[in-house]
Amino acid sequence: MVVALAVVVTVGCSSSKRSSSQSALAAGSAGTAATANSARECLPVVAAKCGCKYTCGLGVRQADGSYLVSHTFWKNKKLKARIDTWCVAGACTRAFYAEIVCGGICARRPADPTCHFEGGHCVGERSPSL
Repeated sequence: MVVALAVVVTVGCSSSKRSSSQSALAAGSAGTAATANSARECLPVVAAKCGCKYTCGLGVRQADGSYLVSHTFWKNKKLKARIDTWCVAGACTRAFYAEIVCGGICARRPADPTCHFEGGHCVGERSPSL
């Protein structure tokens, strides 16, 4: 049996800490909700220092609160990341802020807000299945 929970959240575009109720994601009819307290998260990946954004990645929460993120772009390498809000031109999305070496090479663009779990896989509108 699948239970879908929808939560309406109003989020401003800032990187300040949010309450746990604001961290809930709405679950699609075919997806499973993920929250900031989950051991696993499905979110877009960003390199904030570069401005680069990538498709959805699968993150596993670590004891220190960080996440180890798997992503098709980096194949077998896990990225260390934290979760924060990525805002571009008023479009804000929870995302993995990954520790990626870069040099400010990307134009900032909105991240994929459709990342979710479907059939146990991390998917999004523009993401391959993980």
